[in-house]
Amino acid sequence: MAKRGGKVGTTVLLLAGLWLGLAGSRWALALTAGPSRPGALKRLHATALTLKASSEDVERAATEAKAGLDQDWLQKTAEEIQQFGVDEVRDWAQAVLPKNTGVAETLYRQKVDGEALVELTSDDMKEMGILVGPRKVLAKRIAAVSAPPMAASGFQDDSEATEFIRELAEATPQDLGEGVQVFNLKTSLPVKPYGQSGPKLLTRNTTRRAWQATFELMKGGIERVAMLGVPGIGKSRNLALGLWHLVTGELPDGTLQPKAIVFEARQSGKVFLFTKGQGGQWKAQRLPIEDWKPSGCKHLEDPDNWYLVDAFKADNPMMLGAKTVIACSPDRDHYSHFVKDGGQCVFVEAFLWAEVEACYPELKTQVEKEEMRQRFQQVGGALRTLVADKGIYDEAVQLQRAEAEDFTTVERAFAGDLNTDEKKRMPTRLFTYRSVDGILRNVSVCSPGAAALLVEKHYDKLVPLWCDPSTPRSRYWLEDFVGALLTKLWAGKTGLAAFEVTNAANAAAKSAQWNYRQVIDLQVKEGLQLLECDTDHIFDARWREAVQRGSLEGRVLHSPENYPGIDYLLEFNHGISVTTSLQHGIAKAFRARLEEMLGNTGESRSFTLTFLITGDPQKFTPKGNDFKALMKMAEEGKSFDNICVQVVQIPKTLNSLSRKLCCGEIWGVSAALAVTFVSRLCILKLSGAGSSRPMAEAWSETQAQQSMVVSRGLQ
Repeated sequence: MAKRGGKVGTTVLLLAGLWLGLAGSRWALALTAGPSRPGALKRLHATALTLKASSEDVERAATEAKAGLDQDWLQKTAEEIQQFGVDEVRDWAQAVLPKNTGVAETLYRQKVDGEALVELTSDDMKEMGILVGPRKVLAKRIAAVSAPPMAASGFQDDSEATEFIRELAEATPQDLGEGVQVFNLKTSLPVKPYGQSGPKLLTRNTTRRAWQATFELMKGGIERVAMLGVPGIGKSRNLALGLWHLVTGELPDGTLQPKAIVFEARQSGKVFLFTKGQGGQWKAQRLPIEDWKPSGCKHLEDPDNWYLVDAFKADNPMMLGAKTVIACSPDRDHYSHFVKDGGQCVFVEAFLWAEVEACYPELKTQVEKEEMRQRFQQVGGALRTLVADKGIYDEAVQLQRAEAEDFTTVERAFAGDLNTDEKKRMPTRLFTYRSVDGILRNVSVCSPGAAALLVEKHYDKLVPLWCDPSTPRSRYWLEDFVGALLTKLWAGKTGLAAFEVTNAANAAAKSAQWNYRQVIDLQVKEGLQLLECDTDHIFDARWREAVQRGSLEGRVLHSPENYPGIDYLLEFNHGISVTTSLQHGIAKAFRARLEEMLGNTGESRSFTLTFLITGDPQKFTPKGNDFKALMKMAEEGKSFDNICVQVVQIPKTLNSLSRKLCCGEIWGVSAALAVTFVSRLCILKLSGAGSSRPMAEAWSETQAQQSMVVSRGLQ
C-alpha cells in the first residue's frame, strides 16, 4: 500500500510540476477532501488525468495561436510590407522561414526595413550570407507579395505587353519636324488598332497639349477627363503617350507617379494592368474584358493610380477613385455622364497637312504621297482615311456628301457642337476641332473639299451665318469658305465686283475722304489649287518662292491663324483680308512682311490688298493712319511703284455673281471700246489738245468704262 501511495505521490509531484500554476487550487482541494485515503487517491488520479488533458489543450492552443500569428504575417500585402520597420521585417521573415531563425536575425542586423525588403534580390541575400535554400524561399515569397492582388482574380501575365511597357519606359522621342515626334518602338501593345505606323508611336503638338492639359486639370482637382476628337485621328494611340508620361515619371511638378495603371482597350476586348514588380521594372497582366469588373479592382480605389479607357462602344466608364481618362469621339453616350460633377473635356485636333508630310515616311501605307495630299484636300486630316485602301476612301467621300445634305448639321457645327444628334448623326466628316491649348476649342471646316461641298449645296443659307454680328466666330467661318469661293469654277460666272478705295483728302486733312471706284472684277479662275499653310514659316517660304518665279502658278495660299494682315494670297502680289466689319486696320506687322517679301527685290513692284467683306463695299473704310502708312510705301523713292486697296462684297446668293461673258460679247465690247478711244483721240486732236496728259486721261476713262461694262456682264 505504501508503494502504491508513493507512486501516486510521485505522479502528483510530476503533474504539479508540469502545471502547478494552473492546477494549484484543484490539488489543494483533493488533498484535503474526505476522510478515506483510498477515495482521496482515486480523486487525485482522476484530477491528474484531467490536468494532463488540459495541458495538452493549452499546448495545442498555443501552437495554433502561433500558427495563426504566422499566417497573419504571411497575408501581408506589398503595400503593408513597405510600411514595416526592421522589427516587423524580422517577425515576417521568421514566419516565412520558421526553421531558419538565423535569416530573420540577419535581416535585422542589416537593418532591412519594409521598403528595402520588397526590393531585395537573390544576389542581395547572397551578399548577406543567406544560404541558397532559404534564399530561394525568401526570394519566391517576396516576388509573390509583390504581384498584383488581382492576379488571383483572373489577371494573367502577358509577356508581350510587359515587353512593350518596359520598352516604352526607356523610350525617348525624336523630332520629325512640324511638331511631329516619333518613338521608334519595336513592340506595341498587343491590341488593335495599331496599323497606321506599326509599333512606332507618333505624337503631335495637339496630342502633347491635350495630355499637358489633362495633367494640369488633375492637379487642380478634376477627377475625370474625356479626350475628344473626330474619328480616325489617332486617339487610341494617343493613350500610349499618356502611358509614356506615367511610366517614365515625365509628369508636371506635384503629380505623383502611379503604382498601378489600368488600360481598358474596349475595341480589342482586353484590359491591361501595369504595375512595378521586383527590381522596380514595370510588368503587364491581361484580363478578358468580359471578366472585367472595375468596381472590384482595388487599384482603382487609389486616387494616385490611373485608369485609361479607349472607348469603342457607347458606355460611360465608372466613376472610381483613380484618375480616369477616356479617349472617344464626340458622342455624348460615350462621356456625358462621365464628366458630370468633377469631369472635364480636352480636345485633340485632326492632322494638318504639314504633319502628314512630316510623318509620311513612318506610315505603313500603299498610298502615294501626292494621292494622299489630294485625299487630304477632300476629307481633311483623318489619318485612318488617308492611309486606307481606295474602296474605304471612296466610301468616306460618299458618306461626306450624304452628311452635307442636312443643313441642320451645319448650323450645329457653327454653334460649336459636333456631338451626335437625336438621330445619332455626327458631323465629323465635314468639321473638326481646333484648340490652341487642349481646353479652349472651336469648330471649323475640316478641308477645302468639305467647304466647297457645303458652298455648292447651301450657299444661300450660309451667307446669313457669315453675316451674323451676334456670332463672334462668324468672320472665321467666312474665312474657312473663302478658299472655295476663290478656287471653285461657278457655272456661268466669272468674278466678284470690286471697288478701289482711295483717300481724296489732302495730306493736311484731319479726316479721310473716301472715294470708291468700280474696277475690274476679282476673278474666279478655273483650275486654281488651294494650299493650306499650317505655319508662318510654310506660308512665307511659298510666298517667297512665288515672288522669285513671278507667279503662284495657279495656286492660292491660305495663311495660318493669326498671320498678320492677309488670310489668302491670290497671287504673289495680291493679298486677301477677310472681315465681317465695315472698318479694318492694316497691321504694321503686315506692312513689314510686305516690305520683306517684295520691297527688297531690287525691282519696282505693285501690290493689291483686297478686303473681302459681307456688307456694303461703299460703306467700308480702312483705318486712316494704317492706310496712309501703306500708301507711303509707293511714294517716290520707295520700294513699290503702285499699291492698290480694294473692297469686294461676297455675293448674297449664287445667282448674284457676275455673269460670264461669251467670246462674242467680249469681242463686241472690245471693239466698241476701241472705237470709243479713237473717237476721244479725234476730239482731242480737233480741239488742239494733243499733249500726253489728255491722251492718258482718255485712255484711263476708256479703261474705267471697260471695267464697268465687264463687271456688269452687259446687264
